[in-house]
Amino acid sequence: MVQNNGNDFEELELEAHHDLLNDKWRQLFDKYDPEGFGEIPWDEFLAALKKPEFQEQIDSSRREMLVAKAKERKSLAITFEDFVSIVS
Repeated sequence: MVQNNGNDFEELELEAHHDLLNDKWRQLFDKYDPEGFGEIPWDEFLAALKKPEFQEQIDSSRREMLVAKAKERKSLAITFEDFVSIVS
């Protein structure tokens, strides 16, 4: 008899929740990444942050973190991975 303490179910549930969030952020991100390269140039991204769609889906503290990252400009663009790491 195999005992299951519910951890497997909880892990699956967390993974499913993560996938749903990832899909939500991917859809939003992809609207501003028309080339599909997985990145948005910083100037375009800063403009996108001001759009109602971004403001409705991302709380103000997360948007401020994204603006701060944009000001650092350690790269030419924000990647989807960096975006998700801040908003989720």
